[in-house]
Amino acid sequence: MKRVLLALVALVLIAVAGTAGYAWWFLSRFDARAEIERRVEAATGRDCEIKGAVSITIWPAIGFKGADARLSNVPGGSAPQMLTARDVVIGVALQPLLRERRLEVHEFILNQPVVALEVDRAGRPNWIFTPAAAPSPSPAPQQPSRPAARVESFSLHGMKVIDGRFSYANFKTRSSYLLEDLDAAVELGGMDAPLKVVGEATWRGQRTSVELTVGVFRALTTGDATSLKATLESAPLNATLDGELDVKTGGVSGDVTASGPSVRGLADWAGNSLGKGPGLENFAVAGQLTVGPRRYAFENATIEVDKVKGRGDFLIEQGPQKPYVSGRLEVPTLDLNPYLAPRVDAAGVEVATVSQVDVKAPGWSELPISLGGMKAVNANLELTTGALRILNTTLDRTQIAFVLLDGFIVADMPELQMYGGEGTARFEIDARAPQVVVRNELAVQKVDAQRFFTAAFGFTNLEGTAKIEWGLSGKGATQKEIMASLAGAGSFSFQNGGLRGVNLGGVSRTIRNALRGEMVSPTARTPFSSFTANVRAADGVLATDNLVMVTPDARLNAIGVIDMGARALDMRLTPRLSGVAVPFRVSGPWTEIGYASDFLGRARPAVEARVRAVQAKAPRR
Repeated sequence: MKRVLLALVALVLIAVAGTAGYAWWFLSRFDARAEIERRVEAATGRDCEIKGAVSITIWPAIGFKGADARLSNVPGGSAPQMLTARDVVIGVALQPLLRERRLEVHEFILNQPVVALEVDRAGRPNWIFTPAAAPSPSPAPQQPSRPAARVESFSLHGMKVIDGRFSYANFKTRSSYLLEDLDAAVELGGMDAPLKVVGEATWRGQRTSVELTVGVFRALTTGDATSLKATLESAPLNATLDGELDVKTGGVSGDVTASGPSVRGLADWAGNSLGKGPGLENFAVAGQLTVGPRRYAFENATIEVDKVKGRGDFLIEQGPQKPYVSGRLEVPTLDLNPYLAPRVDAAGVEVATVSQVDVKAPGWSELPISLGGMKAVNANLELTTGALRILNTTLDRTQIAFVLLDGFIVADMPELQMYGGEGTARFEIDARAPQVVVRNELAVQKVDAQRFFTAAFGFTNLEGTAKIEWGLSGKGATQKEIMASLAGAGSFSFQNGGLRGVNLGGVSRTIRNALRGEMVSPTARTPFSSFTANVRAADGVLATDNLVMVTPDARLNAIGVIDMGARALDMRLTPRLSGVAVPFRVSGPWTEIGYASDFLGRARPAVEARVRAVQAKAPRR
């Protein structure tokens, strides 16, 4: 048995050696360089040149190996060559070679190719080939110097790219991309057969695997549209596409799915950094995608970012400096708090975005406000939400017209429902300068006052049905600076409610309790049928000269100021019962309010002067 095996091995070795020897002899009699250059030039209409040596190879394929191969670019192209390769291996099929003396290419290996894909300023790509016109037939030589092999139109059954570098430069849209360390295997059954590519490359520092199938290879050379299926896997993005490729424009359309661990990471990878900040992490998108020059359109898309899920249509366009997003989105629930949390910036400094106004807090936040991420993208979106949560405030339902332009954001809410009421609102943040400018306009009615003021300001002591209108703005680098700069005007009206924590009963009882310090207690409550006021604001101070509260026992008028920056108040209250008025003064920090009788009216001039000063400086609505 051992001798039989040795004999079989010897026969195989002899057969292989004989076949290789015959292939070597046959190929050595064939002018490969001229034939390859002629065929490529005829197919592409470009100059093809193999400048280095052309040799016969047995491994990795039986065929030819040409060093320093080049294919010229279009006239006027940026790169002189569209393709260069350290060497090219052209493998031939062994069976047609031995039986029919016919050369059939079955393998094509590009080693270290450099491919320059370009689109000129007129939008013409350099990968659309114009085959050269067939030359006029010339008489065959009477006696050829050597036998020539019969070479027929070949079909490419295998192609490999080893350590390639592919660049893309679009001079019309001023965009460019670069793929490095490209290794790929290609299957092509002919010009009218599908092109299948499986490979991986490095793009912007991330190793990326790609599988794609182009419906008809010939379309790539003629500029016709053809089907396209693609799968991409990388650390920032996993995606699939089933659609169509427009070869002339490079446009792609079809059904797409995409997901990844971070929107911010994906933006960094794409070269459009959103900066550091809270949220915008895991994402998933599915829908109909249309890709054109510097634009991505999603239709009937389902979107999930962090814990936000929605559906809509939107368009992403690459502007000269930053992307622009537009469209519409419907979201059942939206919580903005993850994007407003304090964070640590690149310098290690803790910074804030927008923080809660809480009257019970010991003081306003002095963390620097950083909204640099607002400058990374421009947007124009129509957003319809169910429950919308901002800090501690919840809107039951709202429609938002959202515009973001170079760090200036506007959110218009022509319809909103909140705490049993309804109305309109407008919110602006201008982060274009180091000092952030915040503007807020609100007009609501039939609102549950206690629920609203508890959520918005942490003030739990006001009951009733509210009608509120205000327009306020502030400027600063911290919340403290913004509160100390508030300016604007507004009005409020509360019906059939109560003021908790204070007892403003009959005149005699009110005066007695105020002087004894017994007017304020956790269980005290002043019911009212109406509570109204107009307010003006300047330099963080809110002033009113017409506050009126009507209780079952009395009518109370008040004039005074609330200093939002200093978290203090100074007001003169005048309860009236049966025409008798007994004023007293309420003043001091919010945490240590003091009460004093003002029978002689000594406090009135000082309080009125402060009110007039604020009203004179405050802007009018």
